[in-house]
Amino acid sequence: MSAVAILKLVATLSSGFYFHGCLYMSVIEHPARKGLPITTFILQWRRSCHLAKMIFVPTEILCLISTFWLYFMDPVEQASLWLICPTCIVATMTWSVTKIRPDVQRTTSDDVIQKNEPRWITTTVDTVMQRHNVRTAIGLVLHLTVLTLSFQGR
Repeated sequence: MSAVAILKLVATLSSGFYFHGCLYMSVIEHPARKGLPITTFILQWRRSCHLAKMIFVPTEILCLISTFWLYFMDPVEQASLWLICPTCIVATMTWSVTKIRPDVQRTTSDDVIQKNEPRWITTTVDTVMQRHNVRTAIGLVLHLTVLTLSFQGR
C-alpha cells in the first residue's frame, strides 16, 4: 500500500468518524439528554463534553495532517482541492474555541446548578448545540470532499 493510499485511508476514516460523531451528538444524544432531570442532565453533559474533547480534537488533527500531506503527495491534477479539508478543520476549531467553548465552560462548571436556574442551563446548552450544528455541516463538507478526492478516477 502506497503512502498516498494510507493517507487517503486515514483521511477517510478520520473525516467519517468526525462527521458521524457530530451528527450523532446533534440528532440523538442532545435530544435524549433534554428529558433528564437537571442534575442528571448536567452530569451527562459534563461527561459528554469531556469525552468529545478527548476524542474529537485528536481526530481533527489527524484529518488535518493527513489531508494537508495529500495536497503535497497526491499526483492528481486537482491536488489543491485537498486544501479544502484543512481549511474546514481550522474553521471548525476556530468556531469551537470562539463560539462554543465559552458556554461549555460555563455550563460544565462545578457550581453551575447553584449559580443558575435550570432553564438558563438548558437554554445555554441548546444554544451550544445549535452552534454545534455548524460543526456538523462543516464536517459533512469535509467528509464528502475526502470521499470525492479519495475515490476520483477509480
